[in-house]
Amino acid sequence: LDAGAAFPEHEHVGDEATLVLEGVMLESGGAVVRPGETIVMPAGTAHHYRAAPDGPDLLFFVVAKTAIGFPGGPALHARD
Repeated sequence: LDAGAAFPEHEHVGDEATLVLEGVMLESGGAVVRPGETIVMPAGTAHHYRAAPDGPDLLFFVVAKTAIGFPGGPALHARD
């Protein structure tokens, strides 16, 4: 995700863990996730996030067993 760019509001259908590899994730709930740190979003959690504007692009690895849903749009499903 480009520095300063945002990922839109979405809801987690199942639990999801995200490991930040580079850059900084600014999560809408107030979490600041730095390289080497993990954030876990439980099923039913809705949020959005953005990459910090003054650093490198945000590079992260996501582990999810189910989907995320977007308001008024389709769900994105994890592959088995």
